[in-house]
Amino acid sequence: MNRALSLSLFLLFVSILSASAERYTGQVGKLEAVFNIEWGGDNSVGGTYRYASRKGGVYTLEGEFAADGKLALREYTDGTLTAVMMLRGTGAGDKVRWSGRMKNTDGREFDMWFGE
Repeated sequence: MNRALSLSLFLLFVSILSASAERYTGQVGKLEAVFNIEWGGDNSVGGTYRYASRKGGVYTLEGEFAADGKLALREYTDGTLTAVMMLRGTGAGDKVRWSGRMKNTDGREFDMWFGE
């Protein structure tokens, strides 16, 4: 009985986390991208993104939202840090667009944005 209850609670927790992710479209360099972002109550931000035109290749995002309106994200590829993104939000309510710069660890840099 305890195993069934534990499994039920775990599935409920996973469904709550999945439901809190917000989907955005955007662009990294010249490539269109789809972002799934989870906004934590403690100013933490997490999620994933992928390029719309490429099969596979899902990148993990972790970061923080600062009180001054800046969003700092770190991109991980297979657990390795591969880029840092510094973004600023413009707009209001549910029409915020996050834009800024992505700096890859290999030296490449790209303008980027995502929003609704």
